[in-house]
Amino acid sequence: MSRRRPVSLILLPGLQAGLLAGLVAGSLASCSEAEAGPGGPTVAGWVSQTGNAQATLRPDGHASPAIDYALNCQGCHLADGAATDGKVPAMAGVVARFLSMPGGREYLLRVPGVTNADLSDAALADVMTYVVRTQDAEHLPADFQPFTAAEIAAGRADPLMNRANDERARLIRKFGL
Repeated sequence: MSRRRPVSLILLPGLQAGLLAGLVAGSLASCSEAEAGPGGPTVAGWVSQTGNAQATLRPDGHASPAIDYALNCQGCHLADGAATDGKVPAMAGVVARFLSMPGGREYLLRVPGVTNADLSDAALADVMTYVVRTQDAEHLPADFQPFTAAEIAAGRADPLMNRANDERARLIRKFGL
């Protein structure tokens, strides 16, 4: 499944200065209609037009996990995985701890931000792997296996929705935070 998402500056509050400057300067506006697709300019079109070496594309048209995180996740989770007071819990220093307890990995795959992400299952698996490796490497289990597209699909089929906060609290009590 390959979905190309139009880039929206509203979703880019913490994006690195270089990429943001390129977007604001109108690089996306220079994409041809064929590269832009029906929804407007995409990161894929921007990269092909600008030759930006920092943005590598996957075969499904998505950018690297770091850029996919910036475009799809950090609006709420911030660049460093910090909490958004009263709205979004912190991932930094915490997220990999879930991988060491029964049900924790499955929980991460079923939270609303994951189940509703506008990324392919493969791209989202790469983003999830990137998140646990970069935002909580200290607690990453030695036997950690990268997330897979099949796991993402299974999580999307059984989302937590309104139960995510309760499930998170239950799991966090188990590791003493």
